[in-house]
Amino acid sequence: MPVSNPDGYEYTHTNERFWRKTSSIDQNLISFLCRGVDGNRNYDIHWGTVGTSDHNCADIYPGSKPFSEIETRVVRDVLNENLSRMILYMTLHSYGSMIMYPWGHDGSLSNNALGLHTVGIAMADAIYAKTLPVFPRYTVGNSLHVVGYGASGAAADYAHSIGVPLTFTYELPGIEHDYDDDEEEEEDDDFANDDHLKGFHLDPQYIRPVAEETWEGISVCAKRARAIVRSK
Repeated sequence: MPVSNPDGYEYTHTNERFWRKTSSIDQNLISFLCRGVDGNRNYDIHWGTVGTSDHNCADIYPGSKPFSEIETRVVRDVLNENLSRMILYMTLHSYGSMIMYPWGHDGSLSNNALGLHTVGIAMADAIYAKTLPVFPRYTVGNSLHVVGYGASGAAADYAHSIGVPLTFTYELPGIEHDYDDDEEEEEDDDFANDDHLKGFHLDPQYIRPVAEETWEGISVCAKRARAIVRSK
């Protein structure tokens, strides 16, 4: 699935460049002023318990209920329709050079943690062999321990909870590089005034290299998934 949040993606090109939520409006009147839900906190796995906000305007608002969003329901339905033959689920995000696995709400490990970690290390090694020196090496581990905070309702956790053996949140690399004054004038005010956002704004010269190194990691993971199928 190339884009799981197409309306939100379009919104980043028409309204707010660093928008992360869906663009829905619900029965709450505030949603007309603060639209959208954090899709990666909207899944039915410890929904709304950790790392979320009850305020519609927050970037980490998990929605009014699990699967309130058509976008997450579509992903859920694809997973359920293919569950009997699904070995691998991977969701790509930006940024941070991280390969993370469940469980994200409390930092505990799944019964398949060893397999997840060894596959994650193999992915990171394949990426490292291909990556540019300007990018940091990938960190592999439980999502809470890697990012330093818990988050409930995540897609990878949900996929793992319903029986997909290998599930990863794949945070692509970014560089918090400095821009000169002319470059900053071309960006919106939010970008120019927030150094944190600059890591999300990948310089075009790095797009192809990042795509190529990312594919190396995906390829390794897919081969491990195929090996699991053949071993059954």
